[in-house]
Amino acid sequence: MGCLTVTRDVQGKQGMFSLKVNDIIFLECNPKVKDSIFVHTKDNQYYMVGPLKYWVTVLNNSGYRFSVVDRSNALNVDEIVWLDKIYKVAYFDHQIDKNSKRCPIAFHRYKDVENELILVNPAISIA
Repeated sequence: MGCLTVTRDVQGKQGMFSLKVNDIIFLECNPKVKDSIFVHTKDNQYYMVGPLKYWVTVLNNSGYRFSVVDRSNALNVDEIVWLDKIYKVAYFDHQIDKNSKRCPIAFHRYKDVENELILVNPAISIA
């Protein structure tokens, strides 16, 4: 099982620690800090440095399935449980509420993401 070294704060003042790749639901570019990534899990948000496309390449070449879904987001394909077809959003929980983590998908990439998910997980909920 692979791990990434992340921090709990952008500046790294709390030090670094290992995070299991399987716990990551999506990666997001930090618009305020160049080459900085928000690492989202179901319960927390962490930080690491480097371009999004670099990390997607590294993770995919290590046996994981991450997909760039817009300019600033990459989904862990194996963690998606529900797709909103109208708003083009991926969810990671079966029960959706206002606090549920969500990741937007670019309209022009949505169909490709949906097709990939149907192949990987035919039981995925799409509404």
